[in-house]
Amino acid sequence: PRAENRTGYGSAAALGEFLRRCVRRLSQRDPTGRTHEVPPTRPGDEVCESYAEHPETNIGRHLRCLASHPETATAAVLFYGNPCRNGALSVALGQRDRQHAGHGAAPPVVTADASPHSCAGGREYLASLGLAGHAKIRCGWVCPGPFRGTSAAQDCLRDIREYWCPSGSLDVLAVDFDVTFLPHPVLFQGLLHLCKPRTIMSSNSGLAWWIYPQSRKDDRFGRLLRSESNWFRYEDEVLHAGAAEGTGPYRLAVNRALSGLDFQAERQAWQTPKIEAEFLAEGRPLEP
Repeated sequence: PRAENRTGYGSAAALGEFLRRCVRRLSQRDPTGRTHEVPPTRPGDEVCESYAEHPETNIGRHLRCLASHPETATAAVLFYGNPCRNGALSVALGQRDRQHAGHGAAPPVVTADASPHSCAGGREYLASLGLAGHAKIRCGWVCPGPFRGTSAAQDCLRDIREYWCPSGSLDVLAVDFDVTFLPHPVLFQGLLHLCKPRTIMSSNSGLAWWIYPQSRKDDRFGRLLRSESNWFRYEDEVLHAGAAEGTGPYRLAVNRALSGLDFQAERQAWQTPKIEAEFLAEGRPLEP
């Protein structure tokens, strides 16, 4: 996460220390890494696949701790994902922790998913855990394109203002964008400028997007991936670089720690064999 260097959290260093202590407590309480309070099944014993940022991962525990901070109230997660253990669940658990610690109830974390199955299943799963009041899931696309006309862009910005941050700000913005399905710049720039998030938790920070085969194609998607409008370039070259150098509006609280997903635990690296194989088989990629 990148913590904005202003009042509330104290400072990025103070927030980073809070997160380290909180994540350590969660790990000590559950040294096996298993969060038994959130079973890997939905009602009816239907096994569901866990998703990135779920409570048993390192990034999920950081999200939970960030949501439990006394200064955290409003939060948004893009996007919901599989209807089971995911980032929205991690935030909901943190909100419950915050409430149990006597810091009051926070507004439900807002999230959305284009899949009706994920949306309906997610509502059912959260309700089964007694967390329905801690999450607001919207079914449907977020800022669908194309954005050739101004009306689509204005509709997107209006949706951001009305659904994602109706109060005009967010304490926590957690994003897990997909390199094969890039968000339009209107979406992520709108979230940053309209919602003014105090902290940003970015999955896949520093992703080597240029090793993906799509980045070498001379089509609309390939050109977008190579352009400065690519979220992963913006996150790396503007947000992270500015935070690391102390020149931007944010400061680093946690600097590119491993997410703690299953394949990372096994290999201590972010690359999957599939991506490495594609990279080696298809030759040298275009320079970013």
